[in-house]
Amino acid sequence: MRPMSRKKHLNTAADYAALKIATRALQSGLGGVDGAASTTGLGRSTHGDYQNVSHETFVSLDTLYDMETVSSAGPVVTQTLARLHGKILVTAPVALGSGDMMRRVMALSKEGCEAVSRVNEAFNSGARITASEIRDLQLLRELDEAIEKMAEMRSVLAVIEEEEE
Repeated sequence: MRPMSRKKHLNTAADYAALKIATRALQSGLGGVDGAASTTGLGRSTHGDYQNVSHETFVSLDTLYDMETVSSAGPVVTQTLARLHGKILVTAPVALGSGDMMRRVMALSKEGCEAVSRVNEAFNSGARITASEIRDLQLLRELDEAIEKMAEMRSVLAVIEEEEE
């Protein structure tokens, strides 16, 4: 086993460890190392190396894509990469056909406003939001849901725009 320090890395050891931890979670969604090996046709020891923070081997993109496609954990490595780059991964909404689009936009807007209201509620209790308020009010989950609703609203509006052209 080669130590991770032999290869030049541009990011922190903690960032690379986060990718290994996400890989472990991804493999767990496949039934562990054995399930991942069975899914990809790669060896059990290879998959062990992919999740070992002391090993410099990382999962290849094609293997990652295959594993995230079928793992019950979903795209956890891709989400981790997005977070490490300061981005948010949002699931693309299902394409909607025409219908009562205005009603759908209004409902999505309401759901997004509810998340903002929760954040305002936390600010109203003091000058700053505490970690316990974030957890107790589930603010990160609320904001993640709001981001998804806004993406869905964007999709609905894009359908309306396309239908009129």
